[in-house]
Amino acid sequence: MARQRRDISQQQWHLWLDQEAKWQNDKLYTPNESKDISKLPMNPPTVGWSKLEEQDGKTITLPATVEEFYSKGVNDWEYHGVSWYFTDLIIPTEAEGKRIALHFEKTRLRAEIYVNERLMGYDLVSETPFDVDITKVVKYGQVNKMAVRITNAGGTRGWNDVFAFNWGECTMLPSHDFSIVGHVSLVMTDKTYIENVFVKNILPACGNKLEIITEVNSHVEGEAKVEIEISKVESKAYVFKDSFKTLLSKGANTFNKQIVVPEAKLWDIHSPNLYNCKVTISEGEQTDDICERFGFRVMEVKEATTGNLQYFLNGERIRHKSAIDWGYYAHTGAYATEEMAEKSVRNAKAIGHTAINFHRQIGEPLIMEKADELGLYMYEEPGGIKTGDLFLTPKGLPAFGIENHPLLMELFEVRLERMIKRDRNHPSLLIYTMANEDKKFTDYRAKVLQLANELDDSRFIINSSGSNAWPSFLNLLGSFMKHSITCAPERRVVKHFSHYNYKPYSSQLEKDHVDCHTVNASDRFEEEIFESHQVKKTRPTRYWGEVGCYCGPANWYDVCEDQKNLPDGREGYDNNIYQGMHDKLEANYDKWHLEGTCDGTIQSKSDVSKQAGRGLMYIDGRFSQTMCSYDATDGYAINGWSSGPQVGSQLEGQERAGMDWDSALCDEGRNLKGPAEDYAYWTRPLQIALFRSNGAYFKPNGKVDLRCVLINEGALTAGDYKMSITVRDRKGYKYTNKKDMVVHVKGGDTFAQELDKIKLTLDSKLAGGHVSFDAVLIDNEGDIVAEGKEQVLLDNPQSFGDQLKELKGCTYKWDAATKALKAANATYEDFNPHASYDFIAAAEVPDKNELTTMLHKVKEGSTMVINFNEGWAKLLLDVDILSEAVTEWGCEQTGFWYGNGWGYVSEFIGDAFPSGNVISTNGWQPTGDPNGFYPFESKYDKRVYGLWMARHDIMRVTMASIDYGKGKILLNPSYELADKDILSKIIFYNMISFNLGGI
Repeated sequence: MARQRRDISQQQWHLWLDQEAKWQNDKLYTPNESKDISKLPMNPPTVGWSKLEEQDGKTITLPATVEEFYSKGVNDWEYHGVSWYFTDLIIPTEAEGKRIALHFEKTRLRAEIYVNERLMGYDLVSETPFDVDITKVVKYGQVNKMAVRITNAGGTRGWNDVFAFNWGECTMLPSHDFSIVGHVSLVMTDKTYIENVFVKNILPACGNKLEIITEVNSHVEGEAKVEIEISKVESKAYVFKDSFKTLLSKGANTFNKQIVVPEAKLWDIHSPNLYNCKVTISEGEQTDDICERFGFRVMEVKEATTGNLQYFLNGERIRHKSAIDWGYYAHTGAYATEEMAEKSVRNAKAIGHTAINFHRQIGEPLIMEKADELGLYMYEEPGGIKTGDLFLTPKGLPAFGIENHPLLMELFEVRLERMIKRDRNHPSLLIYTMANEDKKFTDYRAKVLQLANELDDSRFIINSSGSNAWPSFLNLLGSFMKHSITCAPERRVVKHFSHYNYKPYSSQLEKDHVDCHTVNASDRFEEEIFESHQVKKTRPTRYWGEVGCYCGPANWYDVCEDQKNLPDGREGYDNNIYQGMHDKLEANYDKWHLEGTCDGTIQSKSDVSKQAGRGLMYIDGRFSQTMCSYDATDGYAINGWSSGPQVGSQLEGQERAGMDWDSALCDEGRNLKGPAEDYAYWTRPLQIALFRSNGAYFKPNGKVDLRCVLINEGALTAGDYKMSITVRDRKGYKYTNKKDMVVHVKGGDTFAQELDKIKLTLDSKLAGGHVSFDAVLIDNEGDIVAEGKEQVLLDNPQSFGDQLKELKGCTYKWDAATKALKAANATYEDFNPHASYDFIAAAEVPDKNELTTMLHKVKEGSTMVINFNEGWAKLLLDVDILSEAVTEWGCEQTGFWYGNGWGYVSEFIGDAFPSGNVISTNGWQPTGDPNGFYPFESKYDKRVYGLWMARHDIMRVTMASIDYGKGKILLNPSYELADKDILSKIIFYNMISFNLGGI
């Protein structure tokens, strides 16, 4: 009989919490000890087997976590104890005499598998695949009772994997604190069966050469026939067939076969061609087959023409542009849904990244499948290994390492072996690292590195990403907890540590890989980013394993809406952290007329938070561009890719924020926090990268220094080209400052080359606001082949005179407005109750009579710009312009990996790039925090042009208008007008000319 595999995950299962079960002092068994299942104790349900199905549990399908069913959507709910997952199995009578097994995708933490009330399997490794042979107890053609007893003794829901926990007398490896049963399959085979097939790509690159490594368990000794068939996944057309004979001994066997498939197409991220390899073995009447999906591709780490060691795929140099993913998922906690997995990969590609790094946690198979299909590199870490004294324990217990803990060492080795055997056929997977920020190299670390190399020598295998930095980390955390978020200069010092590694196709352990972590963040963009991550030394591979830790807003609305579609009545484990903001957006979106604002980019409620996320896209995008501007850079990983559950630290006495984080480009649902295009512009593989290097704010005739780099990741061939740089303002005035500069492009595997450092003078004719520098590279045919942009803010009040010359206005007790209008040569006077005005600019709060006069002028068509504050809010409530009291003020923005507070302002901004007429409050233009208010209620039509949001349900209006008669009242609490604040002046000038369309 050929192999039969039936996924039983989607049949009806039941879940019940056995809260009376005793587990705290259980003896724990290693993988070796649990092989003889007859020696392990039985742990039946506390209600007895006969009453298990009568319990008031949940009807479910798999995969499933206890937390998504029982937490009621509260993210800090936890259950440490026993749960039962159970279902019925019917094994057909024709399967009698065959091997019957259950395949588990993953479980956590301890799994005890019972069939017909007999213990048949035991696993403590956690989150890795394993099989359980149930042949001895199966009833053919009848109902078989199957139950999985899961025990969760603890774990972490923070960003780190250094916090061990105790289970009785044992200390356990760190892992995520969830009870889970993943997909389960029923597998029926003959007694001679295939256990594993590794379709290994071998050198040379582009040679389409494979080594098929097959592990077979034979029930007798004898000759067997092996057939290998390679076919295209899409068309199913065969590209290779062959067969051969081999001798099998009784028990475990491994045999290798090298083949060449000339007509196969290579896999890469641009053309992710996939194939199936089917291996069939026949031994007498016994037969079995396994089909593995794979791609033809060879990764190498070798010298480029510069002499530097670089990453190559299929003989071409590549860059590994990535971000770190901690492996927490909205609603489920511990596993990705099909939708989340696909979003994760598609979003990474959309922003110009080429990879995702599984970080401090074993990889998620579904994401790797999507990466194979859509084209993305993967980087995997098993999680939970620390050597020396880097494990920390709760409640003041001593720190420790994995050495001298036989249980932990065995668990980790089995975990590593299962991970590699599970994932090594994924063409997307390029790199394994053993640990994060633990570069200690002990005999045990040498052992597991060698184990990884023996299991799969076709990947780059690294001892650690980053280095040991606990003293500096604790100092940094201490400063953070005191709300000191400034990135002090001493924290910018980068120590370049070399790491032990095995290069692909090498069994030689070397120490020539540099991976540095530069985790830090302020509450907004910092110009120093352009000077960061310089790579000047040669030879070692260069990787930035954690870069920055800037935060951004979750897409609260979309995550909450997704919860409504969860199967089996699941409430999700953490919906509470999204619900509050979702409800505020639901309540205010229509009445604030948000749709169509932000240059028309807000078209739905889910678009609102993305505007506040533009700052994050800009910051991390410029980080990415900066790192790629150095040729020797092999890759980087932004901190981070996905947010976490935000439940607080497990260290006693430490603030909740210590182990929480929100530094991620995506939220837990894998929704990008800002527009993909805002980020993708800076990560283009072919661009002229311009970096302002002497600030962002200038006056007319000021001199702007630009660093100019050609980033050319295999796109342009070598040769001579011409480059020009044009200076352009918001009105369209432009001039070419540098023209037809000859650039000799190196091409080939040179991915970045420095061009001229350019000093540009800002012509006094340039209009104030955003000034752009547009660079183009032109080939011999006159075609533009590459381009790039940079911007600064120009303080030129006189240039606003044209848009104000048709207006007559007044100021009311607002010295800064008077000064700004005078500088712009505008027509204005102090407020006169008897005069007519196009605009009224008011700062101090008038009395009711004066306000009544002002409002009458607004009713007749004036625009009233208010420096909005608490006094104004009370007065407007008194005169019935506002219908509800404003009770909430302030928009404090904080930094670091648990930073909070992000907003946007729009319509009055001008030509910002790449965001248009909208900017984020933590972008490069603002010099400080905005201000905002809530609620915003009026019986008159109103529109909001700026919002500020903070976890988990704080919302503030930063800019708004109220229609009053023929005119408008503009409320600007966000950036108070100041002579040295260019942004505040841009907003002011555009507000007072609002009825004329601004700029």
